[in-house]
Amino acid sequence: MISNERFESDNVSIDAAFLSDVGKREVNEDSLAVGLKDGTFYAMVADGLGGHGGGDIASETASEIINDNIASLRAMTPRSLDDLYERIDLKIIEKQSEEVKMKTTLALITVRNHRICASHIGDTRIYIFRNGDIDYISRDDSEAYLSAFLGDGTLDDIRKNPNRHILSAALGGGKIRSPDIYTTSLRSKTAVLICSDGFWEYVDEDDMLELLYKTSSSEEWLTEMMKLHNQRATEFCDNFSAICLRTDIIKGGAKCSIKA
Repeated sequence: MISNERFESDNVSIDAAFLSDVGKREVNEDSLAVGLKDGTFYAMVADGLGGHGGGDIASETASEIINDNIASLRAMTPRSLDDLYERIDLKIIEKQSEEVKMKTTLALITVRNHRICASHIGDTRIYIFRNGDIDYISRDDSEAYLSAFLGDGTLDDIRKNPNRHILSAALGGGKIRSPDIYTTSLRSKTAVLICSDGFWEYVDEDDMLELLYKTSSSEEWLTEMMKLHNQRATEFCDNFSAICLRTDIIKGGAKCSIKA
């Protein structure tokens, strides 16, 4: 079921729609969080990797630490984000056992002082849309992504690659690298999609963009993408989670609507 909530801070209104679904699996190992604390809006999706179980614990650990610490990260600097990701990594490792070596991806968006900061590790993706196009797509930490782009491939090649689920970096594996970080100003006509691989596997970038401009709210946008996802999903469909964001700029007490 899609949830919808609106947040306002610093003359910015954010229309958020989000869902997390078990798919065809027995346990949902995805976690998401959306909120506003001390002037910082945040949205995150984590996709737990279990092997022998525990992926849900890893993703929930990421969500809990972000919820508890996001207010203290007023300046989303590379150092502060690196420290946050390292804290999550170490906490997950503390919870591991010989039998259970769970890990998780993490994709995090923050909005503060009219700036958007995107950070991630793993293959949970962040898309930023503006001016009728996709402005930013996070890179996957996966063998499939590396293979596709070293060979001049495409995002669709990754969807078709049988090794797309093999990750080269995830939280809970010890610090392999710092998170990728992308920061940009919150200009007009900005929208964001954060989604796990169980979602983007069945909804391609052309669909995302087309449906964004055919709809007028985050809930409508996510609803239309979910129709495609459900039509295309196979009997092996993984857990899937998605967060859609659209912004309004509030000027002089009135909203300047930004539908995309």
